Amino acid sequence: MKLEVESTVPTVEAIRGRHTATTSDTAAVVGIHDVTDFWGIGVRGIGGWQGLLGTVTPTGGNTYVGVRGEVVGGSGTNYGIYGSASGSGTNYGGYFNGNVLVTGSLLKGGGGFQIDHPQDPENKYLTHSFVESPDMKNLYDGVVVLDSAGQATVQMPSWFEEVNRDFRYQLTAIGASGPNLYIAQEIEGNQFAIAGGTAGMKVSWQVTATRQDPYANAYRLPVVSTKREAEIGSYLHPELYGKPESLRVDNWLEIKAGKDPFAVDDHSDDNIQDPEADPVHAPEPDSGELEVNEIQDLDPDSRDEVEQALGSS
Repeated sequence: MKLEVESTVPTVEAIRGRHTATTSDTAAVVGIHDVTDFWGIGVRGIGGWQGLLGTVTPTGGNTYVGVRGEVVGGSGTNYGIYGSASGSGTNYGGYFNGNVLVTGSLLKGGGGFQIDHPQDPENKYLTHSFVESPDMKNLYDGVVVLDSAGQATVQMPSWFEEVNRDFRYQLTAIGASGPNLYIAQEIEGNQFAIAGGTAGMKVSWQVTATRQDPYANAYRLPVVSTKREAEIGSYLHPELYGKPESLRVDNWLEIKAGKDPFAVDDHSDDNIQDPEADPVHAPEPDSGELEVNEIQDLDPDSRDEVEQALGSS
């Protein structure tokens, strides 16, 4: 370790970087780890409550981001943001308090909605599962009243045929038997026709279709796919197959050959005997203001000067 600054005052940061330029996106604090591919952590936050907190307090009407993660380049698998949680309690790899916008595809083991139970909102949740399909399906339904000839035309939205193909139909008579109901005309010009009923009969109809919009055509999900070479022999849910946790697909400990990039450094190699004799580890002054002697005036772009001040190993 090259630098350590400690604060014992509850309201005083150990390190603060401030950038006062009003029209610049230059970072106030930058962490750079120059390493070979697949190694190195630029910034790590360790806390008893929150490891990393990003806050923006906008005053305008632009687009703002509290925390941003991105990976650019390479030919492997990239995660802009990776979240993981484990323990004996309730664990969420990600928690979003608000709407979530996903512009790409969303893959999951399962899903549904969960709300406060309408009949007992203080004590219970009500949960429903999603309806799944191997195809990218859309579902439309409604109720129509047949005319004096026992027929009806159902008008769909103007964009219906541009978005959908491979139509499937279901008809159900309401209030009386309708054994002769049928689709008299399939969807054409964004409408279809029902016939074979009686005057005034109510009919429940349902149409399912496969998406054919540009995004669906470009990114249709394969029903069965072969795991990537690095994932063969691993599992999304190893516990369901009686396999150890080490065989989980995203187990970084295994991927990095036993090296845990998230392990907390115990600083066992620091060899610092007297913090007060070391200007880098100088104790906090009584005023509560932090000082980092011999470092604060260095040119931040000069790695040689920084290493000299800190004592390069």
